[in-house]
Amino acid sequence: MKGFIIYPTYRVINNKSYVYLYGRLENNQSFLTINKFRPYFFIKTSDLKKAQKLEKFEFEKTDLKNFNKEQVVKIILNIPQEVPPLRKLFEENKIECYEADIRFAYRFLIDKKIQGSLYIEGDYESNETVDRIYKEPEISPVIYEPKNLKIISLDIETSIDGKDLYCISLYSEKYKKSFIVSNKKFQNTISCHNEETLLETFQKALLLEDPDIITGWHVIDFDLNYLKNKFTKYKIPFNLGRDNTNSKIKIQEGFFRESKADISGRQVLDCINLLKISFIKLRDYKLETAAIKFLGQKKLLSFEEKSRMDEFYKKNQELLLEYNMLDSKLVYEILYKSNTLDLTIQRSLLTGMPLDRVSASI
Repeated sequence: MKGFIIYPTYRVINNKSYVYLYGRLENNQSFLTINKFRPYFFIKTSDLKKAQKLEKFEFEKTDLKNFNKEQVVKIILNIPQEVPPLRKLFEENKIECYEADIRFAYRFLIDKKIQGSLYIEGDYESNETVDRIYKEPEISPVIYEPKNLKIISLDIETSIDGKDLYCISLYSEKYKKSFIVSNKKFQNTISCHNEETLLETFQKALLLEDPDIITGWHVIDFDLNYLKNKFTKYKIPFNLGRDNTNSKIKIQEGFFRESKADISGRQVLDCINLLKISFIKLRDYKLETAAIKFLGQKKLLSFEEKSRMDEFYKKNQELLLEYNMLDSKLVYEILYKSNTLDLTIQRSLLTGMPLDRVSASI
């Protein structure tokens, strides 16, 4: 079965390391492959005896050489966490290390010659969050371009002072749902009694829809970071992924540094960042500017009108919901109209890097 990798990672279980590859299969089902794998790096064969006096480790002779045509030996460890201290010990004793800085899951993909897509052979089982879980399958490279990735666009609206969460919208081609704190009923909307219920209802809906990619406009720095703080406030596990681990947000300051969202089994791709790394220049990176350029469409409310958000929530919640949903829809459509998602997938297939790191050095 052919598939496309969305999220490569690893887990350590009983002091053994396993590479976890989450993705989407050609039959539209989600998948997870689990393969035992051991981290390794290289040192010069001439340094082996010196290294053995410093620490005990497993090694394997190779036919490989460094750029100076010196023979190297493979140093094999049990878990990735053992690599940095051993590397540091070696380097402090003038023993040069090679390929010790390659990320563990990427090392596995490199060794398997897998670049974005793979072919999976083996038995599988399933659970509530993943359709097919393959344990120790045979995996190999394959030429396969995914056309069935599930993308969902997310947007939230809050009070002007940021204290209250009013509503959340989720949009894709086949899914359109809003969530609002209200006692009124609206079309395509779930009304909740309070913020806590709103968060729990949104979480269940997102997990059930099971997207591969979550997008939005400033979706990490604003929307997801805000939601994470609200989940923390109400002591709700911030789990939006395909396992039972808490999702993580890392906010970075500065124009050249990107904030990151780590949601197990999924990728968060901010539409603004995709435009930038796809070499698309805009007058400014406001949603309306991009919407006018690619869709010929404006936002529902102007900047001045948006400053009346508290008033709309009190007197015109239907307008607020329409505005919220349109923002999600605009981002989703910009993603496709600008071809930035297709380009990002192609770059992943070309470089072997995950979708969120296609602009990284390789």
